[in-house]
Amino acid sequence: MGTTSNSVDDSFVKPTAMLLNDVGSGCFVQKLEPDGSRYWLEITSVGDTGYEGIAHPALVNDCDASAVTEGDHCTVERDQITALGCGRFCFC
Repeated sequence: MGTTSNSVDDSFVKPTAMLLNDVGSGCFVQKLEPDGSRYWLEITSVGDTGYEGIAHPALVNDCDASAVTEGDHCTVERDQITALGCGRFCFC
């Protein structure tokens, strides 16, 4: 596996305020952790300032870099989202 978990693939959809308003259950978002690691979350619920979801670190090129494991339940704030999985992991 590669070691590009800290760089966002240009082929992913960049989050904008408008696109984040449309994120809902079943959508995939990439979360940036304070340590610089990234992983994908499958959204299960939407809150006022963020989202809850199921972690899928295996979808990142370097899955060993993330502190979460597959299936963990995590939260993400809007400003922690670095990419959207539209058209790759989910079809909005």
